[in-house]
Amino acid sequence: GAMCGQCHNMRADRNTVDTSLHHSGQTEMLLGVGGYHYEGETYSSGSHKNIENTCAACHMSAPPSGAAGLLGSHSWNMHNAGADSISGTADDLYNTTGCASCHGPLDDFNVNGAQTEIHELTLALIDVLPNEDGEPYTHDNGGHGSAPDPMTDTQLQAAWNAAVVEFDGSGGVHNFVYARKLLVDALQTMGGVAATPVQGDFDGNGKVDFADMFQLIAAWGTSTA
Repeated sequence: GAMCGQCHNMRADRNTVDTSLHHSGQTEMLLGVGGYHYEGETYSSGSHKNIENTCAACHMSAPPSGAAGLLGSHSWNMHNAGADSISGTADDLYNTTGCASCHGPLDDFNVNGAQTEIHELTLALIDVLPNEDGEPYTHDNGGHGSAPDPMTDTQLQAAWNAAVVEFDGSGGVHNFVYARKLLVDALQTMGGVAATPVQGDFDGNGKVDFADMFQLIAAWGTSTA
């Protein structure tokens, strides 16, 4: 994973909101860093960064039957759309081998609708920001990814988070908890409407854990609801 991170990282001179974001921040996303963190907010991270061998454990895992050379191993591919992916035939292949030990058998990576939620949040955020054909701008001072008109600091910060998630390319798979928090906070700052929260996530950190259980216990019986 450290070898992968030598290339798949934000560049040192292009990792602040007043510069254009390099399209390779997968390492930062996996570790739960690199996004714009709003003051007073806590940014939790998913557990995928703790997987032994990180990137290689999933991207080089043994491909499913019939997908040798298309997925996993030295192809590094996690998804092969095939010729008939739109119709949903078996040619639309996903290498979920590395996911199975924790998540069990999977047909794709949209676990509990996580990718769907990240996609919807990203679209909602980009929609309230300057963009070009749905692609988020990351700064306004010239160069790649720059907006045609000056952006406010608030817009730049929110656009940075949209780009961090969008350019990661995994749709939240690498770090759903962190990606969702970046998008939700940016949306709220821009006055947008976030997707429906995770059911039972009372503290809004993108996951249901012991902190939510304690809040539920404390509130239990205090009202009819």
